[in-house]
Amino acid sequence: MKDYRKICSKFSEPDGFNGWVIAKVELDNLSDDTFHTTCVEKCTVAKKRKRFTVLETSWGIETANLVKEEKSDKISCTMKMYLVKPSGSNDLFLDNSDKKITDTPGKKDSSKIKNETKKFDDIHDRQNDDRQNVSFSKLYSKSYTAQEISEFTKDADDDNSIHKGENPVVPGLLMIEDLFKIISKDKGHFRITFEKPVTAGQTISVYEYYKGGKRIIEAFRECPVGCEHNECVHESVWNGVYDYE
Repeated sequence: MKDYRKICSKFSEPDGFNGWVIAKVELDNLSDDTFHTTCVEKCTVAKKRKRFTVLETSWGIETANLVKEEKSDKISCTMKMYLVKPSGSNDLFLDNSDKKITDTPGKKDSSKIKNETKKFDDIHDRQNDDRQNVSFSKLYSKSYTAQEISEFTKDADDDNSIHKGENPVVPGLLMIEDLFKIISKDKGHFRITFEKPVTAGQTISVYEYYKGGKRIIEAFRECPVGCEHNECVHESVWNGVYDYE
């Protein structure tokens, strides 16, 4: 993980994304050496829409070829970040003035939000079905402090305002960093989807299970201390899928 934050800093190069949030991150060619690099490509805007964009960067890893005793091999790794811009009353985040964004969506926007909400609920229903009859294994629990968030954003050159203030949002890339400190990185493709924001002080618990030949890693928001729910359903905040080569 030695160069991970240097890689993350590349996603701060393009301007104009303050207030945007991560929807998904994809990583190709994972291995235990993935985040050991000295040369990272400039971040490019692979796709851009009004409220959706894809940023991409890649880097090479030099790995010693101990068998043939020849020059080192070079592995190319790619990391993509999918960003969305929150809008209207659906916004879960605060702007620079720490006030809710108050623009009211019109009828067309309201209908679109309603349809997207239904799709979101349908997806979660399917996810709940997928979780049936699987064996969960807990990896770790973690709560992030404002200081940890500040240190990460400084190292990653991340000036996004949602990570500042009295109730900062935990950077998705910071949570990925902690995840990859724990799990083994077998060669393959990993994608992680962020569903709900996690803020400083909130505890998440990370579990893994196997379904359909794929490794699923999911984080749930724990209930606050003193919760009196008899059968509390913890809220999923992000989930990852590991496809091995």
